[in-house]
Amino acid sequence: MAVSVPATVIGSERTPFPTSPPDARAWRAAQAAFAKEAPNRRLVTAAHSSHDIPVDRPDIVEAQNEAMVTATR
Repeated sequence: MAVSVPATVIGSERTPFPTSPPDARAWRAAQAAFAKEAPNRRLVTAAHSSHDIPVDRPDIVEAQNEAMVTATR
């Protein structure tokens, strides 16, 4: 029996490419594409964060982990 485990893609508001709009767009598009590849994935953007989301916004990481645990019960 296959088990479906949800996945939340937590993307940063700012990308690692502040001086390259094309690279920033590609970065965001890749995150969105990965999230859309399966029905049990979703994309959450961490407002006011750099690529180091666990440091900048640990509240979002914690809330999304809790939400996934709750969803799998």
